[in-house]
Amino acid sequence: MTADGDAGRRPGWLLDEVANAGRENLDRDHVARYDVKENARASDEVRLCQRLGLTRDSVVVEFGPGTGQFTLAVAPACTRVIAVDVSPAMLAALRSNLAHARLSNVLVVQAGFLTYEHDGPPADLVYSRYALHHLPDFWKAIALSRLASMLRPGGVLRLWDVVYSFDPPTPVSGWRPGAPVPTPVPMPVPATRTGGTGRTWRNTSAMSTRPSPGCWSR
Repeated sequence: MTADGDAGRRPGWLLDEVANAGRENLDRDHVARYDVKENARASDEVRLCQRLGLTRDSVVVEFGPGTGQFTLAVAPACTRVIAVDVSPAMLAALRSNLAHARLSNVLVVQAGFLTYEHDGPPADLVYSRYALHHLPDFWKAIALSRLASMLRPGGVLRLWDVVYSFDPPTPVSGWRPGAPVPTPVPMPVPATRTGGTGRTWRNTSAMSTRPSPGCWSR
């Protein structure tokens, strides 16, 4: 099943997620080689989600499914998957893979973090892997708020993405040679590593819509 998102009605002030998707993710040749280069560890991720409460009655919303590695793995384990992506090339590959797998419980939607409008029961699981980093930081915050609004109370957000850890004065001095380096404001720094990392949050809000950021526990 497929559906068009509302990207065509995107207001001018809203970030163009297609333009920010990365040229490689819009290139059909790159997409054709994607599964050879990228292993999403989909089976492991499905087992983790099942330990967190995923059942055959669950509704899953996936952002940035790409060619569908996780989509194809999770679909037999739940009642419905809504796969949301902005890349026409990725969506074409996803639809082809779904047809080959003969899965009928996946709805493919051409939209993004900022334009997808969830319809129907709240999601039990929202999943995203290596997609959120394409948004600038301001829009990441908007996206995370929108993801929270889609989850039922007790629902789970599983997020994989790129994390970079560095000393801020170092890149600042490189960007502006000869400029004085500002004194950074002391802040607690979480232990991070360069590369990909996965985090899981559970919606502990009593409300099914627009939970406040303080209602998230990890």
